[in-house]
Amino acid sequence: MKKGFTIIELVISIFVLAIAVVGIFSALSIIMILTADSADRFTATYLAQEGMEIVRNIRDTNWLNMNVPPVSGTAYSWADGLTNDATQNSIDCTENNPSWCEADYAAVSLSHGKDPLELNSNGFYVYNTKDINPVETKFKRRIIIEPIVDVDGNSSPYHILKAKIEVSWKRKATILDAGASADECGKNNCITTIGTLYNWYTAFVAVKSVKIIDNNPAGKNYGTLHYNNNETAQLTVDVEPTYATIKDVVWSSDKACATVDSTGLVTAVSSCLGDTVTISVTSASNSNIHDEDTFTIVNR
Repeated sequence: MKKGFTIIELVISIFVLAIAVVGIFSALSIIMILTADSADRFTATYLAQEGMEIVRNIRDTNWLNMNVPPVSGTAYSWADGLTNDATQNSIDCTENNPSWCEADYAAVSLSHGKDPLELNSNGFYVYNTKDINPVETKFKRRIIIEPIVDVDGNSSPYHILKAKIEVSWKRKATILDAGASADECGKNNCITTIGTLYNWYTAFVAVKSVKIIDNNPAGKNYGTLHYNNNETAQLTVDVEPTYATIKDVVWSSDKACATVDSTGLVTAVSSCLGDTVTISVTSASNSNIHDEDTFTIVNR
């Protein structure tokens, strides 16, 4: 007599088979999720490393420009575009600043923004690509620059900077967790790279200009000095760039009727033939860089 499956046995068999199929499907789903997450982490790691190279490139470009006269504005400092303690292109990228700093590989300075990176037609991650149909990615990159006080106690201008690059990305909710946004730099959707920027640039930074400044008291005309009571006038000098290697200057007078000391204090001591005297200031490192001011020496 042949025996077949009873309904109960058939139901039990289907139940066991369903559990096996669901288990296999769940395992495959988890593998797919983890694989996709691993790919995102690999990309985020690359973007974090690229961010570190970007800040180093900005610093290196400043080094190349430091001895070149600027097209406009003041000369370069090694940390231009990286900190708010630079000569030009100053920017606050400290961690406590709620305004993020970002830059792509073509940037010459960090800028404030919280934009997602875009993928251009050449396969590069950039901001504001010129492509007709830009591809917005899930990744955001924050660049944090924190000044470190030098070992000799100098804190301005900074010679050591800590760079921290944070790359976060959007992750969809899955059976593993509820997902996370790109603005959250948690342990599950953020890659962080930390490095140190040093200013080893020790080349001579030349003086570009010197300019005499009259510190006139209210109601005082420094164009005229009276010699009979040894009247004085205090002059100062602006030296550009402010971080020049040698900022010393030399003061001089073209006539003996007025003297000038090393601080720029002019004193009328006697009358002058022709009445006028020229006070000059010259850069100690370059005698071709100078400025002049004239005074009329009169008797009261």
